[in-house]
Amino acid sequence: MAHPFSPPAHAEVDHSGDGSTPAAFPLWIALIALAIFTGPNLIVLFTGSLGELAEQSASDGSLGLVQTLATLVLQLAIFGLALVPLALSRTPLKVAVGSARRSVLFTGVGLVLGVAITVIVLVFNALLIGTFGQSTPVEQSLLPSPSDSLGVVLVLAVLVIVVAPITEELLFRGVLFASLRRKIGMHPAALLSGAVFAMVHVEVLASQPLALGGLTLAGVLLAYAFHYTKSLHVAIVMHAVYNGTAFGVMLLLSELEGLGLPV
Repeated sequence: MAHPFSPPAHAEVDHSGDGSTPAAFPLWIALIALAIFTGPNLIVLFTGSLGELAEQSASDGSLGLVQTLATLVLQLAIFGLALVPLALSRTPLKVAVGSARRSVLFTGVGLVLGVAITVIVLVFNALLIGTFGQSTPVEQSLLPSPSDSLGVVLVLAVLVIVVAPITEELLFRGVLFASLRRKIGMHPAALLSGAVFAMVHVEVLASQPLALGGLTLAGVLLAYAFHYTKSLHVAIVMHAVYNGTAFGVMLLLSELEGLGLPV
């Protein structure tokens, strides 16, 4: 009987000095797809408007339900556009998801590793910011605020806990990391793809740049999880647990703030 973490039968291999490496999209295709997906973030980076973004993030970031739904639709539309170059290539999309096993075992592995990565990144960021920076809170518009309605909170939860883990894991781990892995090896690919994953979170870059260290570490650990389990499902569950924890903490803090309690 095959080992539960054995490579999928359809995978091609590339003996690049780092063991057998599953098939992946060509790197230039991966970069095009990623550029489409991260386009709005890249525009903010290259236009140098991080200062304005920081001011907006620090203010009351409450969103209306229509605006929040529009954000959800826009995110899905951009993701759909990013899939176009992948679909037009000769590489089947299934190579980006690995074995795609969704068994109870793989879900359980993802949940356990998701809790572990959350604790690791939290401690790492606390040490990094406490040692080298000021305790400025990380601001992100997709996190709840005290004035948000229940409908807005629910849509934001879908965006953060469902949509983001699926779309980001497919493109950053299943496509970018896998493509880099064939070119430069597993460890450099995990570090580079993790750094790219962190840098496109421009609101974190604007409000607390040192927190990018934790995001890079999270990206690296997610890449390792995908590499060793051969299943993107594990990385998606990990990412969902990580995002869900952050969302839940911010929701709790916003409720306490709304009650006038010190946080």
